[in-house]
Amino acid sequence: MSELSEERELDARVAEKVMGWAVEHDALGESHSTGYGCPPTGEEPPDHPPVFSLGKRGNAYCIPPYSTDIAAAWQVVEKVLVHPCRTFGIIFDEATDTWIVKFDKTRCVFNDCRISAQEETAPLAICRAALAAVHAA
Repeated sequence: MSELSEERELDARVAEKVMGWAVEHDALGESHSTGYGCPPTGEEPPDHPPVFSLGKRGNAYCIPPYSTDIAAAWQVVEKVLVHPCRTFGIIFDEATDTWIVKFDKTRCVFNDCRISAQEETAPLAICRAALAAVHAA
C-alpha cells in the first residue's frame, strides 16, 4: 500500500469514527461516491450525514484530507472538543522534530493530558490523537 493510500485510509477512519460520517464500501470494493456526493467543506445535507465510499485501492473520495491539511485537521479538533474531550494542546518538539497533540476529557495542563499522539506533521498527530480520544470515550 502506498503512503498516499495509507493517508487516505486514515482520513476515511477519521471521517467515520470522529466526524460521524458513513463510509461505505460496495460489495466489489469499487470506488464511487454514493448518497449526496461531495458537500462543500463544512456543510452537510440537511437531516442526513453525508455518505462516502472507500475503494479497494484505499482511495477515499469526497473525504477531506484530514491527515495532510491543517485546515481540515482543525475541523477534527473542533469536533473532538464538542465531544468527548474538553482540553486540546499542540506543541512542536524541536528535540524530535515532531508534533505532539494531546486531548483530555477534563481540563488539564498539557503534560497531564492523557490522550496523545506524536507525529511528523501536525495534521497527522491531530488525526491519531482524535481517533484515540474517540476510542477512549
